[in-house]
This record gives sequence, C-alpha cells and structure tokens, in this order.
Amino acid sequence: RSQRVPDFPMYLQYAWGADRSSHLRASAVLRNPYMYKVSKDATTSLFGWGVQLSGTIKCCDWFRMFMNGVYGKGITPYIQDLTGSGLDFTPNPGNYERIQTTPMYGWQAAAQINLVPGKLHIAGGYSAVTVAKRNGFYAENEYREGQYIFGNIFWNITPRFKLAGEYLYGTRENMDGLKNHANRANLMVQYNF
Repeated sequence: RSQRVPDFPMYLQYAWGADRSSHLRASAVLRNPYMYKVSKDATTSLFGWGVQLSGTIKCCDWFRMFMNGVYGKGITPYIQDLTGSGLDFTPNPGNYERIQTTPMYGWQAAAQINLVPGKLHIAGGYSAVTVAKRNGFYAENEYREGQYIFGNIFWNITPRFKLAGEYLYGTRENMDGLKNHANRANLMVQYNF
C-alpha cells in the first residue's frame, strides 16, 4: 500500500576547509509506517524515528576519510541491508496482538587515497548493520547482523574512459545464530560518448 504520511527528514551540517570539502552532518527522520492487521481487518501505524551522524574529512590532497552511524526504530528504508525486509514492525512479546517498532543500527568507516590526484585512487572500508534482538519476536531465519569489508581502485585513463575493480567480503547472521559469508569481485569499464 502507499504510504499515507511522508517521512519528515531534517539535518544540520557544518562544513570547513578552504573549499568546504570537509563536513559533519547530524540528521534525523520522523516516520509514520503502517501495516494491515488481519485480526482487526484494518491498517495501523506506529511512530518511527532515526538519527544519524555522518561526514567526510579531507585530511590533505591525497587522503580523505568517510564515516556514518545511524540508530532508530522502524527505519528500514534508510539502512540498505534492511530495505524491504519487513522489519519495521515486530509483535510485542508481552502481548502478541500488539506490534512495536524494531530498533536497528548501523555504521561504516572508509578512507580514500589519491595516488595520482584526479587519475588514480584506492579506497577501503568496513560497515556493520544490526537489528536489535531485545524485546522482539522474530522468525529464526530473519536478518540479525551483517558485516562488510571492501577495497576498490578507480583509474580515470582519460576524461571519458574509466576502469575500476572492487573486492567485497560479507557475512550475515540470522536471529537463530546461523551465519555464513560471501566473496564478490566487480570490474567496471566505462566509456562516455
């Protein structure tokens, strides 16, 4: 079903540096997600909210850092791993006829090194996402936690021609503790006509 009330985002940002290329941003979102309850043959909604601190710091011409942290309840559209998972709501274990918003959080940190400014750079980082298990009722095979580590290289051969390669290692753990991992390698060749 369509969302009845749009999400209400807000942020405050502080930028610095000669070209203002470094910044820290504090963000928040207020939500009114809703679902259909079969037992009442009607839709119901709960208040969802999230806060985030993100930023990038240009340490010098050849080195930049990136960071992001988010926490909230019922904010799956704002955490990539959780989008479409249906984890905005979960039954309340004290009363299974009632629902509650699900707490979740994630963070990431990355760095980029410009080996040849404007031509060749490498980057790497780590990220994690967790659905809080406290106070919840979940299926055993539902998402609990994911972790990723990546490294990539971009080479701008000409203004129109780019090559890139990336390696990513990820793990996922379900609510029942079952855990597995995967490796992925990507190659990109881009030419703009």
